[in-house]
Order: sequence, then structure tokens, then C-alpha cells
Amino acid sequence: MRNLFLLVFCCICSVSLAQIEQEIAPPYNIKTATFIQNNINAIPIFRLGDPFQFVFDDLYGDEANYYYTITHCDYNWTKSQLNLNEYIVGLDNQRIIDYENSFNTLQLYSHYRVSFPNQFTKGFKVSGNYMLKIFNNSQELVFSRKFILYEDLVSVPMQVKSARDVRVLNQKHNLEFSILPNNMLLQNPIQNIKIMLLKNGIWNTAITNVKPMFTLGNDLIYKYDKETQFWAGNEFLFYENKDIRNAVNNVRYIELKGIYNTYLMPN
Repeated sequence: MRNLFLLVFCCICSVSLAQIEQEIAPPYNIKTATFIQNNINAIPIFRLGDPFQFVFDDLYGDEANYYYTITHCDYNWTKSQLNLNEYIVGLDNQRIIDYENSFNTLQLYSHYRVSFPNQFTKGFKVSGNYMLKIFNNSQELVFSRKFILYEDLVSVPMQVKSARDVRVLNQKHNLEFSILPNNMLLQNPIQNIKIMLLKNGIWNTAITNVKPMFTLGNDLIYKYDKETQFWAGNEFLFYENKDIRNAVNNVRYIELKGIYNTYLMPN
């Protein structure tokens, strides 16, 4: 009985420690935290081996010290069983040394940039889900961001179609796709192949845990209706504030309160 109790206790502890990694929103002073590839903002999904950057601004502008760590996660965004040296070439938990201060601006800020690969983190060994965490000088977590590294191992032909339900015909898009393993041997694909569908790279609305509707030889076919639907429409609205003297497209008015504030037309 003592051995049985010990076994059950260990199992309970191991389950409780498997916490899901959540993105932590940055504080007020951290702005424009984004991933960049080829000098443009990018959805954080990159091919394994391709370079990319992560940048953010600190409105305090006091050249504070920030550090980054990288955590490899499984499909459910819980920390994987891989050790650091199994998914990174080099080290993490390093100070971000690439930064510059603003010059001749109304709002003081420091701009930070960390490139991958860099002199400390020289590369990634495996694809998968990753969590990038930013810490301050007291080793307190400031904020975190998810990103994905992928490999082209299978073919995924896809079509975007209107919903079959006439009640949401004009409001939803449906994804129909297949997974073609090519020359790759899939072991128990019904259980081992995990699906995640993203709309505009937004994690909170991701569709997960979708099983294939049927198989055709070695191909996995997904031709659902409701299970693979997203609400259509654009959640990003356009406005123009390059001219601070006049209110232009979708701008109601502009006023100066220490810095320029742009007030948009209500939508």
C-alpha cells in the first residue's frame, strides 16, 4: 500500500506540473512587440533554418536590461520533454545586446532587437511549437510570445469555400484540405497527426483536434463543414495618420497632449 500510494502521488505531481504555456501580455511600457522576417512584420511561423528577428520598444527609454529564454512545447503548448541542448544549438537566457535609443522624437523609447540565429543561440535543431519569454534584470517575466518552426514533410492541398449552411453562407469560410504523406510512412496517422488551423496567425481562435473525415489510401481527407469553419471578415481596420496637421482617412481628429493623439471614426 505504501508503494502504491507513492506511485499515485508521483503521477498526480507529474500531471500538475504539465502546465500549458500561455502568452503573457506585455506591460504598458512595452509596444510593437513583433516578429520580423525579410524586414517586414511576419506571422510567427518560420521554416526551420530560416533567419528571423523579434523586436519591441520600451517607452521608458532607460536602456533597461532584458533577457530571453526559449521553451520547446508539444502540440498542446505544454513544455516538451526535450532538454535545451536537444532543440537549441548554443544557449538561451542571454541579455539582448542589440538595442538603440530614439532620437529627436516626442516620445522617448528604446528599441530592442534579437536575431535568430545569433552569437549565443546559433540555431534550432527541431521543428515544433516554441515560446519566447522576455525577462527583466530581476529575472521577472515581462511578456512572452509564441512562434512555430516547420518542415515541409507532407503536401497539404487546400480550398477555401463558402459554408454549406445557408444561415451563415455570407458570414463564414470553410476550409477543405487533405494531407498527402508523399513517400513518408505515417504510423497510426489517425492518432499521431495533429491539426491546427490558424486565421491570420491568431492563436486564440485556432481550430485544433480535428480528426480526418476519411482516408483514401495513405491520404487523409478533411472535408468537414462546421468543424473547420472560421468567421469571415477583416478584424483589422484601416486608418491613415501620416499627416498630423489634418484628419484624413478614418481619422476623426488629432490633438497634441505631450505627444500626438489620433482619434478614429467609430465603426
